[in-house]
Amino acid sequence: MTIIRRTLITYTLLLLFSLNAQSQYLEHQGQPYYISGANIAWNQFGWDFGQHPVWGVGYDSTWFENAFSELQTFGANTARIWIHCDGRGNPEFTPDGHVSGLDTNFFSHLDDLIQRAENHNLLLILCLWSFDLTKDYRDIAGPFAGLHADLITDSLKTQSYIDNALIPIIQRYQNACNILAWEVINEPEWSCQLPRAGHTQQTVPIQDMQRFVGMCAIAIHQHTDIPVTIGSTSFKWHSPTDNRMYWDDQQLCYQTGNHPLAYLDFYSVHYYDWMSDKYTPYVHHASHWQLNKPILLTEVPSEAPNSLEFSVEEQIQTAFQNEYSGLLFWSYKGGDGAGEWQYFQNQLLEFKNTHPHLIELSHDCSQTPFSSPTFESIPSNFILPSPLPINSPIQLTYDSPCQASPLLEIFTTNGQRVFETRLNVQNGSNSWEFSNLSLPRGLYFIQLQTHPTPTTRKLLIY
Repeated sequence: MTIIRRTLITYTLLLLFSLNAQSQYLEHQGQPYYISGANIAWNQFGWDFGQHPVWGVGYDSTWFENAFSELQTFGANTARIWIHCDGRGNPEFTPDGHVSGLDTNFFSHLDDLIQRAENHNLLLILCLWSFDLTKDYRDIAGPFAGLHADLITDSLKTQSYIDNALIPIIQRYQNACNILAWEVINEPEWSCQLPRAGHTQQTVPIQDMQRFVGMCAIAIHQHTDIPVTIGSTSFKWHSPTDNRMYWDDQQLCYQTGNHPLAYLDFYSVHYYDWMSDKYTPYVHHASHWQLNKPILLTEVPSEAPNSLEFSVEEQIQTAFQNEYSGLLFWSYKGGDGAGEWQYFQNQLLEFKNTHPHLIELSHDCSQTPFSSPTFESIPSNFILPSPLPINSPIQLTYDSPCQASPLLEIFTTNGQRVFETRLNVQNGSNSWEFSNLSLPRGLYFIQLQTHPTPTTRKLLIY
């Protein structure tokens, strides 16, 4: 019994911090699903939500209703949609490039879109930014269309976005039952000063982009349990096999001052035919990339038959066999030569009919989906006691996404501190055993000084 109880206390302390081992499926409301669907991306690029300063309102509910209806008819369970894009229509900017907020139309548009997707039993991946924020579209798309590199490089401007736009968005939709993930940015490598990348008019150091992604991930993790990811351009920049893993927990955590909430919940990577076999998911099993989290292929091509290196059918079957978490074809609207809805809709339906238990959603949307932006976040961390015999060692495991030295304290119920030590965390994961504490029988609180708030667990010694 003693061993079992020690295991219990170890587990409860580990609960908040442990890293996920790699598995094939993404879970939504505790149910594993294989992700199958399409990039809708946009109807009006960067103008679907809010009000453009020159063009006015671009949101078209009828267009999205038709798109969601077709995706449901042909067996899709997920759509990926872009929100800010290059900044032309939202959020709101001050003249010096700080984010001041969201206009009065923004939430009504996004509310409507999320509800329509739910009506058609679709999950959403909502992508906030794209590498287009460092391109220059201002001559053709208004005064805020791109050239926002300082939003990434200037941490105060990043914080203005987080405080005045991101947190209100995340708080409002923290309970939206059909949001599968928040994606911070699409293909950030094109905006970064990396070999054979950095193709935009402005480019930023990779460390600044890591900090930007990390700061956004922290804010999202602080206010919701919905997972966070990015849409990496290629395994070329997203795999330890080439020492080019720019988006792992260690990198994001380090660039944000060792903040343990700066991490991605799963990896999202793109594939197109211009990539060599070395970076092709259909050539390599998911385990080849040596990643410790599920890998979702969020952009793959669907060009006309006989024009692809791997046909739509081959991509669907091989991605599934190679144990990726799913794939989203480019794209529903098409028109850019990289894919058209007509080239993959029937194949999606065939796959859904073959694997209905992995595709059909059974999530619960009975609760009110939207909350006020001022809704209280971060509930209590207390859980039920895990009894431990008197004079038994206390075993603790703390998995940190990066090196840190959190303070561990034990308090009595009246607030008296009876033990404290600073944990020496190395290599991301460590275990400790504390013996001879000589604590009398009773109820105690173990507190770990983690960001943004301390994490507390009850400990009952009998």
